[in-house]
Amino acid sequence: MSTPARITEADAFEKDQPFTSSTASNARFVEVIAPSTLEQGYTFDAIHDGQVFPVTVPPGGVKAGESFSVPFLPSTTRYSDDTIFYAEAIPIANEVAPLVSPRHSTTDALTSAAPLGRWKDGLCDCCAAGCCHPSCCNAIYCRQILMGQVLTRMQMTWCGNPSKSRSQSKHTFHILLWLTFGYWMISIIFHCDRDHNGHCDGFPYGFLGTVRIVWFLYTVVVMTKLRKAVRDRYRIPQTQCMGCEDCCCAVFCSCCTMAQLARQTADYERQRAYCCTDTGLAEEKYTLEEALIV
Repeated sequence: MSTPARITEADAFEKDQPFTSSTASNARFVEVIAPSTLEQGYTFDAIHDGQVFPVTVPPGGVKAGESFSVPFLPSTTRYSDDTIFYAEAIPIANEVAPLVSPRHSTTDALTSAAPLGRWKDGLCDCCAAGCCHPSCCNAIYCRQILMGQVLTRMQMTWCGNPSKSRSQSKHTFHILLWLTFGYWMISIIFHCDRDHNGHCDGFPYGFLGTVRIVWFLYTVVVMTKLRKAVRDRYRIPQTQCMGCEDCCCAVFCSCCTMAQLARQTADYERQRAYCCTDTGLAEEKYTLEEALIV
């Protein structure tokens, strides 16, 4: 069974509403805002008032931000709040609502439009948005900067942990930016050229080696946490190296991994990308959490 989705503030009417399924003839209806782009027939579980009920995507599928009415047919299963995937519902008017209707809001342009249950594209599709795209360039030349941007979208701290507040996650990119700047300054100051110096030893060389090891380990640990968080958000199962897929990608394919995570958490076909903004998107940005929860 797929991870449940929470329906917040979803007032349903007792009055019968027409629906294509005969099983819903006497059911109450709620209107659900699609949390992501979903194909027709995709079924997931939603929670309303602590009760689980199935939601099936109607013919033609839905795009992120579109709304569709579904019958409220609760089952007897109850889930912990820790496993809830958030969606949004709005009250249905007394009139008959269309099965699917576009919902326009300021968050429409900010959702990632990524499908649930699978990656939007492949690990090696780094140039999917263009070889000179900011996300691709950052992934190649400075992946820690891109990592800070995706962490901010996911509302995570610079340590790769969920932030306790939005204000805390807003500092993530700036912390990563200064850490990256500090790392490169140390690399330049303590750089040792064997061709000119003949040998490199002593404190400067040892200190630089230690900094590089710590920086590498930090990047691997945080990127592993970030990739797992993105997989959990989009309910993407592991397919290779079961149990350590996230770590393996961070160690051996960090460039491709960061580019894929950036594409997964943003819709670059509708959103302009930037190299040095907090989220790698326009200044009037919102986090992925704000895009999914109206």
